[in-house]
Amino acid sequence: MLLFAIVFLIHSLHFSAAQECTSPSFDFANHVNNDELDLTTPPDTVIASFPVEHVRSATVVVNEAQPLYINVRIADRLLEFFTTEHFPQYEEREVQVILLLQLMYGCTTGEKRGLYRQRLKLANNHAPKFLEESYAAQVPLPLPKNFDISPFLADGRGIMARDIDLVNNAVVFSVSQNDYVYVESRPVDGDTRYLGWNIPPEELVHIPEHWLQYAEPEASLHYLLGLLYIAFTVFSLIGNGLVIWIFLSAKSLRTPSNIFIINLAICDFFMMAKTPIFIYNSFTKGFTLGSVGCQIFALIGSLTGIGAGTTNALIAYDRYNTITRPFEGRLSRTKAIILVCLVWMYAIPWAVLPLLEIWGRFVPEGFLTSCTFDYLTATFDNRLFVATIFTFSYVLPMSLIIFYYSHIVSHVINHEKTLREQAKKMNVDSLRSNQNKNDSSVEIRIAKAAITVCFLFVASWTPYGVMALIGSFGDKSLLTPGVTMFPACACKFVACLDPYVYAISHPRYRAELQKRMPWLAITETLPAETATTCTEPDGQTAT
Repeated sequence: MLLFAIVFLIHSLHFSAAQECTSPSFDFANHVNNDELDLTTPPDTVIASFPVEHVRSATVVVNEAQPLYINVRIADRLLEFFTTEHFPQYEEREVQVILLLQLMYGCTTGEKRGLYRQRLKLANNHAPKFLEESYAAQVPLPLPKNFDISPFLADGRGIMARDIDLVNNAVVFSVSQNDYVYVESRPVDGDTRYLGWNIPPEELVHIPEHWLQYAEPEASLHYLLGLLYIAFTVFSLIGNGLVIWIFLSAKSLRTPSNIFIINLAICDFFMMAKTPIFIYNSFTKGFTLGSVGCQIFALIGSLTGIGAGTTNALIAYDRYNTITRPFEGRLSRTKAIILVCLVWMYAIPWAVLPLLEIWGRFVPEGFLTSCTFDYLTATFDNRLFVATIFTFSYVLPMSLIIFYYSHIVSHVINHEKTLREQAKKMNVDSLRSNQNKNDSSVEIRIAKAAITVCFLFVASWTPYGVMALIGSFGDKSLLTPGVTMFPACACKFVACLDPYVYAISHPRYRAELQKRMPWLAITETLPAETATTCTEPDGQTAT
C-alpha cells in the first residue's frame, strides 16, 4: 500500500502543478465537442470557444504526416478552436469521422497536455464524380444473355465514380434499366474500408485514433481468432474448473500451499470466462458490444491478469520457504488466506482506476474486438500510468519469481552436492533409500519446474509489456492491429497451460482425480514415502 501512496503522491503533485489552467466548461485533459462540425465550413471560422483562466498559450502538437485542419488560440481569455485553410480538403484526404487534436497548454505554473475531439457532421456534401466524362464500348454481336459489358469499358475498369464524402452516396446512372440493359452498382475491387467504418460516432470517442488509420482486416482473420479463442476457452475452463473442484473438495489437498494454486486457477478461469465478448465481436467483425462490453472485458482482464502474476510470485515465495526452510518456513492456512486477500487488494486499484478514468482508461485495441488499458495516448498522465503499471504489475512479480526460483535451484544443487560428498566419504553410492537410478536427479527435476514456471510468465506477459512501452514511449507505427493480437493470444494461452503445469503434474491431485473420475483412465500410484504424516501449523495434517 505504501507503493500506491507514493504513486498517488507523484500523480497528485503533477496534477496540482498544472491545475492553474482552469475553465468552467472545458476539460483540459480530454474534451469532446459534441456539436457536429459541418464539413463545408470555410477556413478561419471559429467553431468553438471556452472561457479559461491562467492559460498563457495553447498549441496543437503537429503531426507531420497529416495537415492541420483545426487550430487553437487564446483571445481575450477565450480558448478558440478555428478551421484552417486545409479544412475544406478534409473529406478528400481523410476517413475518420472524429477529428482528434493533441494540445499543449502553457499554464501559470507549468505545461499540460490534453486531447480535443471534434465530431464531424456526416452528410452528402459532394456529388460522386465519374472518372471519365463519357464511356464508349465496342462489343461483339450477337450478345449472349446476361452479357457483362464492364470489361469493354475504360480498358476493363468499367464505369467508376469516386465519392469523397465520409458517408456513402448512391450513384445514379443516366442509363435506365429496360428489357435490353440491366444496370447494377458494384463495389470497386480494392476499395479500402478502415477500422471503425461501421461504428456509430458516439462510440468512436472511445477508440484511439491510431487504430482508425488501418484497413479493416479480412473476415477470415476475425473468424480464425474467434475459433482459436473458443478452443482456449474450452481448454482453460475445463482444466481450471477441475483444479478448483478437486482442490476444494479433497480434504488432503486443502493445504496452505494449495490455497495459492486455487487462487491461480480462479484467476485463469475468470480470465477465460470473459472471452465470449471477444468471440462475439470476432464473429460480428468489430466493436459490436460497444463501450460497455469493452469495459467489462478489460476490467476482468486487468483483475485476473495482475492477480495471476502476483499469485505466481506468491507460489514462488512459498516453494522457496518450503525447500530452503522445511520446518520453520511453512505457512499456516490463516497466513495463506491473508496473502491471497492482499493479492486482490493489490490488483483491484489497477483495474478500478482506469475503469473510472481516474488514472488511465480502458480502450479497444488491435482489431477492435478486445480491450485493455490505453497505452497509446501520449499525455504525461497516461505515460506515467503505463510506466507505473508496467513496473508494479510486471517487473516486480517477474523479479520475485526469478529471484525465488533461482535460489531454489541453487539450494537444491548445493544440497545434492553435499549428499554426494557425504556418501563418498561413507563409501556408499547414495544416502537416499530406494533410489531409482533411472529417474532424473532431484536438482534436474526442480530446475525444470523452475525454468518452466519462469518461462511461462515471461513468455506470456513480456510481449504485452513491450507492446505497452512501445505504444507509450516508442514508435507507434510498429503496432499494427495484427501485431497487437499476438501478445493477447499469448496471455490467454498461458491461462490454459497453468492448471496443467501447476496441478495436473501434482501426484496427489492426479490420485484424487482418478478416484472421482475413473473413466479418465488416469494411473497414479503415490510413492511410499508420502505415507508418512506431518503436522502443519493450525493443527492441519498433510501427507
